[in-house]
Amino acid sequence: MIQDISAVVIWCLALCLLPDLKRRKDQSILVAAITIATALTLNVDRIYIAGDQLLGNRNLLDLIANIFMVVGIYFLSRAILRAADPDETMDRQNRGGLVLLGVVVVALILSFSVVDAPRTSTSFMKDFGSQWAAAAYSSIQFLYIGAVVTITGYTCFKFRGEMARPYFRLALTFIGIGCSLAVVLVLAVLGMDVLHLMGEIESMMRLS
Repeated sequence: MIQDISAVVIWCLALCLLPDLKRRKDQSILVAAITIATALTLNVDRIYIAGDQLLGNRNLLDLIANIFMVVGIYFLSRAILRAADPDETMDRQNRGGLVLLGVVVVALILSFSVVDAPRTSTSFMKDFGSQWAAAAYSSIQFLYIGAVVTITGYTCFKFRGEMARPYFRLALTFIGIGCSLAVVLVLAVLGMDVLHLMGEIESMMRLS
């Protein structure tokens, strides 16, 4: 249910952004909304099961959803960084960021390709996370997300005091707090990956 609501909310955000499409020079926030909404939609159980059956019951939709998610996180971060610090160095950083994103996507594909996941699972890491390849697959994704949101949160806290309008300062504060909580989530997921590999299932479930 939470997944359904999240997907609907982000799709509504994407629709709200469409009327200003031609007036905006940077479409990062729209790309972020569409890709993140797609990732969340693909993870809705009934959609995932039906879609994965069409793709041969190999959990390819999990890989596709995770690729959409890291792409969405990249563009979301880019939009926030541009708003917080519209500096000329952003274009150079974006090129480096795109290269890193490409490396992460390739690493996700390679690690997923060696995971033994012979049946459709709506709880991919719970069912297959005892494998080194699956732990690497999860860790690559969340290490990337953790790095991106850490930089984004730091930038928000750094520049919020320079915003002329109070609601901009408040917005950057909330985004910074959200990024901090996302880092906590990343650490928890990495901890669960390690505990699963060690066979500490009870501890993993408590952390979850």
